[in-house]
Amino acid sequence: MRVSLSWIKRLLDSPDLGMTPTELQAKLSLHVAEIEPQLERSGPALDGVVVGKVLTCAQHPNADKLRLTTVDVGAAAPLPIVCGAPNVAVGQTVAVATIGTTLSMKQADGTVKALTIKSAKLRGEPSEGMICAEDELGLGASHDGIMILPEGLKAGTSLSDALGVGDTVFVLENAAITHRPDLWGHLGWAREVAVITGKKTPQPPDISWQSRGDGWTAEIRDDGCMTYFGAVIEGVKNIPSPQWMQDHLNAVGVRPLGLLIDVTNYVMLELGEPMHAFDLRDIAGKRIEVRSARAGETFTTLDGKAHQLVVGDLLIADGEKALALAGIMGGQGSMVRDDTSSILLEGAIFRPERIRRTRQRTGLMTDSSARFEKGLYPELAPAALNRAIALIDQLIPSCRITHRFAAGAAAGEARAIPFSPNLVKRLIGIDVEPATQRGILDRLGFRVGDKVEVPWWRRKDVHASADLVEEVARHHGYHKIEPVIPRLAAEAPPMNEQRRAEHRARTLLSGAGWDEVQTYAFTSEAWIDTIGLDALKLIKLSHPLSSEQTVMRPNLVPTLAEALGRNRKHQDDVRIYEIGKRYRVGIGGRGRSDGCDDETMVIAGVCAAARDEAPFYAARDAAMRV
Repeated sequence: MRVSLSWIKRLLDSPDLGMTPTELQAKLSLHVAEIEPQLERSGPALDGVVVGKVLTCAQHPNADKLRLTTVDVGAAAPLPIVCGAPNVAVGQTVAVATIGTTLSMKQADGTVKALTIKSAKLRGEPSEGMICAEDELGLGASHDGIMILPEGLKAGTSLSDALGVGDTVFVLENAAITHRPDLWGHLGWAREVAVITGKKTPQPPDISWQSRGDGWTAEIRDDGCMTYFGAVIEGVKNIPSPQWMQDHLNAVGVRPLGLLIDVTNYVMLELGEPMHAFDLRDIAGKRIEVRSARAGETFTTLDGKAHQLVVGDLLIADGEKALALAGIMGGQGSMVRDDTSSILLEGAIFRPERIRRTRQRTGLMTDSSARFEKGLYPELAPAALNRAIALIDQLIPSCRITHRFAAGAAAGEARAIPFSPNLVKRLIGIDVEPATQRGILDRLGFRVGDKVEVPWWRRKDVHASADLVEEVARHHGYHKIEPVIPRLAAEAPPMNEQRRAEHRARTLLSGAGWDEVQTYAFTSEAWIDTIGLDALKLIKLSHPLSSEQTVMRPNLVPTLAEALGRNRKHQDDVRIYEIGKRYRVGIGGRGRSDGCDDETMVIAGVCAAARDEAPFYAARDAAMRV
């Protein structure tokens, strides 16, 4: 999973979160989920480039075209920098590459040359950095002089942050958030960051829905789909997406493909709900159905590969043909193209096990299947449609939303959990003020009253009062829990007489040359007649491992005899014993205090000798020892 910091800032409407990306990474690892320590950057390579203020500028004593400057970069002392640009002057705000920074500079022949800034002397004068031009930073083509920045920028600020170029990307393992479907979208991360930084929490997604227009319908013909929402939008154009959207998609590794496709990817990565857009020209009729594939049915996905489907694979279809492999990938025959002017937008919820089976069988692992396999909420479908429609309407004002339709559940079952502030102290051992507890829960979207109402986007992982304590504890800070040595009674535990007897028996039998074994507790009914036991008192297995293990052993003789036979293949003389349980109806006596009416612990042994020796005396002696 890749999380864009600039995307989070956009959702929070806050360009400054009050901490560096590295500090935020540490906070997220502490309070939410472990983030990889190595942060990634997208856009121009500007690590180590900061805002500087030119304090002095004088002619170099040994070079006509060089200037001696001192530049404030927010450090303890200004940096001496030798600059060859003709336009450098006192009072300017400039971009400074500090010592150790590596710049990727494009050459005239199109190649890229790496330049690492080092401490040096130029014509006898020290230089502790480099004042940069646009082309040296990859921010333009001009090399006529240094890049002059707006005056209001603070010295020492990262140039990336100051200009809003590039992005910081947090990377984490998907396994860390399997239990949190809300964190498969940037909105969930923005909510957590808001709690950490004290920023205003983003508004929940709009899940309201009003059907519009006649004619279009959806029919769910398989219980593998729980929810289906659709919207018809006319007058659209698959134009390039705005730069901010392309930057966000590129930052998380998604290639922009045109506005109509980019919007569906953008909403998926923002809310965690996969979407799909169909070209309306390729849909027969005005009825969408979700059905199981027919045996032997073939479907060609967007990647051009034909797949042989089986019954149980879910399909989105019109009255004539399949349009998409549900929850995994759209079809080649209904994809959005450059000249698409009308689309059907889809948002649906599928059962995770159905998507997983199809994905495993076809080998088609996509961002969509990864999310559906975690289990999504019905409310996400209208939320995603509303968000996508709003984006398209904003970016293509001339478009027309002509139809809205839906089938299946629009919302899941509400959940309210009893909760007492005193429970926090009892479970985590520290005092947290009730007002602080309420504030944390409120900002995470919980509604605190007589009971705590769980927001729909947290129904998967919050089920009990202890889960609410966990929410309070992680944001209050696990690091605030002080380790305390548990107080235990300073007395020896009572002697376990049975365990003591077992140890004594092992010592005596092993000392006499007998080997301890441990065998299965299951055996075959064929032994019952052989050893003369009552078959009515057997405990039979409902789901036996094999035909040779259909009942619980009524005593240890059958399994010990089988072990004896296996060992005799390799040894002439075998003496083995086992301390284990035997099982039979009522064998332990009804009403036992430990509830084990049908089992007892016993010791049994078997032995065999080669030649004409009779092992009876060895067995007798062992029994007398015990």
